[in-house]
Amino acid sequence: MYGSHRTLNQSDADADFVEFERAGTEGSGEFKCAGCGYGISVNHKLPQCPMCGEGIWERSPRSPFRQTFTGLTSRLN
Repeated sequence: MYGSHRTLNQSDADADFVEFERAGTEGSGEFKCAGCGYGISVNHKLPQCPMCGEGIWERSPRSPFRQTFTGLTSRLN
């Protein structure tokens, strides 16, 4: 197995990228605390984490179902 290796391509690098935001930054969407994992949904400035006081937030991964439910909700209203 000494000769085998895997080459990292751009799509691999993009998949591993994590976007962080600081408390006080305007944000919209779902985030989780980088310190304790507490999750929030905001449409304004990101707060300090109410559980641990951390000020760094990680944008939560997008759900493949979110777009479906959004479209369904708009059709029902």
